[in-house]
Amino acid sequence: MSRGKLAAPVTSAWLAALVFVVVACAPGLVGADTGGLITDDNTAFLGVTYAQPTSDTTYTITVSGMTGVGVPSTVQYTVTVIDPAATGSPPVTTVDVIEFYNATLDHYFISIDGQEIHDLDTGVHPGWARSGLSFEAYAVVTAGANPVCRFYIPPGYSDSHFFSAAPDECTQTHAKFPQLEYEAPNVFYIALPDTVTGVCPAGTRAVYRLWNQRSDPNHRYTTNLTVATQMINAGYLAEGYGPNAVIMCAVSVGLVGDLGASRRL
Repeated sequence: MSRGKLAAPVTSAWLAALVFVVVACAPGLVGADTGGLITDDNTAFLGVTYAQPTSDTTYTITVSGMTGVGVPSTVQYTVTVIDPAATGSPPVTTVDVIEFYNATLDHYFISIDGQEIHDLDTGVHPGWARSGLSFEAYAVVTAGANPVCRFYIPPGYSDSHFFSAAPDECTQTHAKFPQLEYEAPNVFYIALPDTVTGVCPAGTRAVYRLWNQRSDPNHRYTTNLTVATQMINAGYLAEGYGPNAVIMCAVSVGLVGDLGASRRL
């Protein structure tokens, strides 16, 4: 058997059967290194103590003491056991997209980057503080989620950032505004709404993008409809798809802060 995962998942019952066959053919296996194999009822097998694996685990089975013409004295098998408690693909972990506010600039900013968040929290970049709001996205490539590009709008134009999950908007922004610094094509991953209706996929919730319409352009991104409405009343312009101007679709995790999502802006 080659090293690495088998083409099909190996269950604990299958592996116990394999050990039984090997032991039946080669009693010398008893007492050899079985790496902590298990049976379906988590009991010991032939006097060996087993442990239930909590993740995909590779075991080495050594069969020794065999005799006979053409039979090697020792045979070693390497088997990867798929976690019997797992079903389908491993779960995808979401990340918090943290919002910050700078009262002096009257600017908002979002980030998932640990170092960047630490620097903002500790005053490396003075004037920034957490607003208390956030939403969920993915840190890695995930089915159904688009990469989010990030542009830096330098001093003289604003000293701000712009984010988009729409590939065409990222491309157009890069071409139309060469003065912007294209910082990254994938700072996080998030779903897009239907570009006609603005409706988000199941399991996600609307993210609104609000533009301050000032000479120092800045955008605020929020899943909180009440906040979005307040920003519009303060002179911000909603940018997005459909009648509710939805720009992205965050992962729904308890719908914290998503107030009145059925109301129109």
